[in-house]
Amino acid sequence: MLRHHSEELVVETSEKIQFIDITDLLQQAIRRMKFLDGLLCAYNMHTTSGLWVNEHERGLLEDMKKKLQIFASDTEYYEHDDLRIRTENLEPRGMERKNAQSHLRSTFFSTNVSIPVHASKLALGRWQSVLYAELDGPQQRKVHLVMIGTFED
Repeated sequence: MLRHHSEELVVETSEKIQFIDITDLLQQAIRRMKFLDGLLCAYNMHTTSGLWVNEHERGLLEDMKKKLQIFASDTEYYEHDDLRIRTENLEPRGMERKNAQSHLRSTFFSTNVSIPVHASKLALGRWQSVLYAELDGPQQRKVHLVMIGTFED
């Protein structure tokens, strides 16, 4: 019989741009919930970060940081950051971050990933890892997890 479970995963970031391998955290949640087979959906709750399935290799991650900087540099003018003209979606108490480049960079990533689970293990390819792409850190981030399938009784 199919069942489901959901929970929140907290990811602590320590850098402005950072790629954190969360594969082991997802696998721990699967073991903790005794999830056997089905689908794990991880949903990022933020607009200046994302999820990414790719190879966790230092050179590739450094290359991605360089490409993100070229795509949306920290030194350009962005209307989103100009509080003289921006009137929407503002933080209370004047705590607005100047983070247009982070919003733009997040378009390279997804808000969610869905991964099959078989025999209580993520069914990832040989070199695949699930990476959390922090683009406006450091911050505490949340990823909502939903597991749909069969669980150990």
